[in-house]
Amino acid sequence: MKSETFFDPVIVRIYVGWLKNMKNSTFHSIRFQIIIAVTLLISIPFIVLQLANTSVLYKQLHKKTVYTTEALALSISTYVSSYIESVYNESLLIFRKRDVLSGNKEGQMILEDAVSQFSGLSLIYVQDLDGMQTIRSNGKLANRSDRWWYLKMMEDPSDFVSDAYLSVYNNELVTSIFLPMYDEQDKMIGIYGADLTLNPVRNAIGQYWDKDISYIIMDSKGTVLAGSDYEQQEFINYMDQTKQTIVLNENGEFSLDDNGQILTTTESIALSDSMQKIIRNALD
Repeated sequence: MKSETFFDPVIVRIYVGWLKNMKNSTFHSIRFQIIIAVTLLISIPFIVLQLANTSVLYKQLHKKTVYTTEALALSISTYVSSYIESVYNESLLIFRKRDVLSGNKEGQMILEDAVSQFSGLSLIYVQDLDGMQTIRSNGKLANRSDRWWYLKMMEDPSDFVSDAYLSVYNNELVTSIFLPMYDEQDKMIGIYGADLTLNPVRNAIGQYWDKDISYIIMDSKGTVLAGSDYEQQEFINYMDQTKQTIVLNENGEFSLDDNGQILTTTESIALSDSMQKIIRNALD
């Protein structure tokens, strides 16, 4: 008679096989966990180091960019100041000439030669105390007694350089020099005016940037003098957040209102809060 066993041989083999599988599975699981742990120990410091390097490089790049931009802004500011000063000095030489003071034919020729030889001047004119122009470098003589600068000069006869404005003569943005004229008895006899074109400024500034970089140059009142997106026949003021555009007729010519000012349309421009803050800080 066969002796009885407590376990069936088949069941025992299955149980032993399961134990082996558990042992192998546990071994593989522990090895996998060790690999992950080692990988993390190596990767985390590397990632942290890369992030730190990136942060340092960014700070260095930001600092360099700010420094370069500030240096460039100072250079442009110096150039603009020198440009206006040179035109101002040229104007002093012109308006002191006797023929210019007299407003005769020889004075007319002096103004014409000055504009042709000095690229910074687009128009020079002399007008009497009634506001009527007596000589001018180019264009027709006209009465300018209704202009703001004439009224200002009659109220306070002292030389000044105007803010940028749209010129009636060439419907572009200009700034002007105005000088009171006196005779030998120190009696005021007229007003000398010279329009400075801003094209040399725009051309000089444009050399510093390429098409992938945007920039704007403003005067102290927030008027845009030049910019990567600036277009002629526009008067943009970022302080007022407005844009004036010259109204042209079907022939592409501008028109004047009853006061002799160029007709324009005005629209509001939207600026982000960050942009407004940048502009305020720049103009303070």
